[in-house]
Amino acid sequence: MYLASTRPDIAYAVQIVSQFMAAPRIAHLDAVHRILHYLQGTRDVGLFLPSQGSLVLQAFSDSDYAGFVVLRGPL
Repeated sequence: MYLASTRPDIAYAVQIVSQFMAAPRIAHLDAVHRILHYLQGTRDVGLFLPSQGSLVLQAFSDSDYAGFVVLRGPL
């Protein structure tokens, strides 16, 4: 659970695999191995949550979807 909260890039995959904890299959074990392999390759990536001081969250968004234009026909 710690990894899923500090590594948002794997949160979805961990959530999906955890649904099958009561009756796991080989495919679920393979998925866990893929997650662990991904974690091994990205050891230096993660969120740092300091225990003291203020926590400031900065986020950026591409609000115009990179200028994507939706072409619509007559309504």
